[in-house]
Amino acid sequence: MYEVTSNIDSTRLAAKVVMKASLKRTRARDKLKSEIAIHRSLQHERIVGFVSVFEIDSYVVIILQLARGGTLMDKV
Repeated sequence: MYEVTSNIDSTRLAAKVVMKASLKRTRARDKLKSEIAIHRSLQHERIVGFVSVFEIDSYVVIILQLARGGTLMDKV
């Protein structure tokens, strides 16, 4: 995950970057498609919101709302 800034309104966001080379297997592609579909469909104040997804060169980039304070696993 990377912290990025929106060019539109300077909002701080999170970018999950996935190398296309890691998606050669059908299962890996299906898991990523499922992750994107789930993020798109969920809207809840306690769930990181989906912003967009796009491809550049050798990467798929998923843009999400930024959640500060570490990962869920850091809290467990």
